[in-house]
Amino acid sequence: MRFIESHQRAAQIREESAEVKRHFLETELSLVSTLIDLARGRYQRANRRDGDQSKAHAREAIATVRHFIGTADLSPAVTASFAHRCNDLERALAAL
Repeated sequence: MRFIESHQRAAQIREESAEVKRHFLETELSLVSTLIDLARGRYQRANRRDGDQSKAHAREAIATVRHFIGTADLSPAVTASFAHRCNDLERALAAL
């Protein structure tokens, strides 16, 4: 493989990696929303222990997203969007 082909392939791999990380972050944020809904339902049914557990898992998932936001090769706009969504989800958690 020639240098230019190798350079192009490396760029393609970086782009694919960024897309996989972006998809992971979106999936993780979707999971957080689900965990918040679960916690809310459990609290409404007076199931404090399971509600607290779902809330703790949601917090862990948000921390994971915040960690990977910093490692993903994302545009500033996408990075800001993920950070904003984390902030919104943290507010939803605090409201439980």
